[in-house]
Amino acid sequence: MNVPACYFYTVEDDLAELMLILWSTSEQKRTDVIAYAKNNITK
Repeated sequence: MNVPACYFYTVEDDLAELMLILWSTSEQKRTDVIAYAKNNITK
């Protein structure tokens, strides 16, 4: 899963892009993105 780290620098600025990722990918990829986001947003 290659998600640019810049997507997660700020939750507010990139929430819309994250939502687009969640809505435009398969269920498996959504799970991967959510896991990636949790690991990189909540430090």
